[in-house]
Amino acid sequence: MDMLALSSYISRRGLVGRLDGAFLILGASTPMIHLLLPRFRSVYNVERDIVEGVEAEVVYLDSSVFEKDVRDGAFGEIMAARLLLPIMPLYGEDRIRELELQYKMNVIRQLVRDLVSEHKIASLELRIRPEYFLFEKVRRLATVFPRFRRYFLECYSSDRIRSVVDVFVKAAEKLVSEGLLQHVEGFYTISKPAYEEFSRIPPIIPSRLSTQLREYLTQPLMTKAVLRVFLNTAGEFVKTPIPSITSLPDPEGYISINTATGIQPLTFQLEVDELVRHLYGDAHTEIRRKGGVLNSTYELIIYADGVHKLFIKKYLNWTDLKWIAARIWAAWVKNFSINPSTRLATEVFYLERLRSMGFRTPEVVHVNWRRKILFTTYLEGKNLLELWLQGDADRDRFAQLVGSCLARIHATGVTIGDCKPETFMKVMDEPYVTDLEQASFSGDRSWDLMELIYYPGHYLDVDEATKYARHVVEGYLSEGEVNVVQDALKPSYLRVISPWTPVWVQRSITETVRSCLRA
Repeated sequence: MDMLALSSYISRRGLVGRLDGAFLILGASTPMIHLLLPRFRSVYNVERDIVEGVEAEVVYLDSSVFEKDVRDGAFGEIMAARLLLPIMPLYGEDRIRELELQYKMNVIRQLVRDLVSEHKIASLELRIRPEYFLFEKVRRLATVFPRFRRYFLECYSSDRIRSVVDVFVKAAEKLVSEGLLQHVEGFYTISKPAYEEFSRIPPIIPSRLSTQLREYLTQPLMTKAVLRVFLNTAGEFVKTPIPSITSLPDPEGYISINTATGIQPLTFQLEVDELVRHLYGDAHTEIRRKGGVLNSTYELIIYADGVHKLFIKKYLNWTDLKWIAARIWAAWVKNFSINPSTRLATEVFYLERLRSMGFRTPEVVHVNWRRKILFTTYLEGKNLLELWLQGDADRDRFAQLVGSCLARIHATGVTIGDCKPETFMKVMDEPYVTDLEQASFSGDRSWDLMELIYYPGHYLDVDEATKYARHVVEGYLSEGEVNVVQDALKPSYLRVISPWTPVWVQRSITETVRSCLRA
């Protein structure tokens, strides 16, 4: 198919001077010509015709409707989606290429928004290849329109798909310049401003969805277009065998995260036995349950050319646990995230983010997103609370180190969220930060410090709890802000901690903290 054949066809059909643009889908078993016509009354129509001796499928589109569908998906992208296939402009190339680029930029925006919705703050750690945007969009469309799936698989070849991906690269580069994406180690990543923008979008309300869909489909133009497309789709479905959707590439194979064992695609989601075989081959293993009320946490011991250990954390749904009642009293002063997917995503992000800032954290080894399981390196050591309960000789110094470490974390804008002494592990005399599933960039620093200094009062006697608090606060004041310490003594916070730490222990700790502030 070439311009000469198109010109002959246009002349024969009396379309001279009436076209806004035309393009050919490459690779289809039946040539597919798309003609953009101004003020086309039928909006959308498909005909079988002979073009220079070749049977072809000719698609007539209203150019303004097509452009509106490209720019804002006004008609469900049932027309614009053709620009995901490899195309050759036949007329009005500049306009066709501009619409193609615009549509692919919109696709990227949609998918970035959905990645933020699904992976929460961990979306900032995703490494994305441009192929993801193509294959994920095609996967979604193929689920709804079986005919589109057939067209895509017909057109699929390394050369043709490369040309489509190249346009996605151009679209992604424009979005880099706009601040939506950024470059990291040869991949695209979601920018922090994009995350902040899309994380504010409220979720779809199921009760409103049917109403919104009904309003959408009853638009006069939409009714015509949708009926025509679905009738064509149904007809093709009956006449032509349609390949399985599993024939399409898995989009998640083009998204990766950085781990201690290297870049891993999201399709790489292993259970415990599978991960052990992947890392160590056939090896004997032992699993020991570790402490943890709201999450199942385990020590995985692997015997293969020595002894190796991993830490496993499975994120449970808090609503399934009776212990949820212990969190309810804090509802008016502190919001805890209870969604297991959100907590997993938060922990993955902040482990990597604090590590990149120079703090010591466990390294992420593997993430099984579907089962909500996190594998990290295992820390050999004791946490701050254990040091004090066991009367460790180095407990005073380490409490001060933890206080100054928390102040430095706060200086970066990060808060721990659920900042207990168990959060800090002593490993080779240095504090390591763990359990970051409630961390954020917008939390309350004073809550962190309050929880850290008052929480051990449940386990320690008055003198020990007071001494512990003094060392933590002295460490914090050596590098942190005085007002954070002052606000940690707010009566509303102390009322919250009262069911856990006795009032008389609280009073002693409070007086000690005030004396540190006066010093």
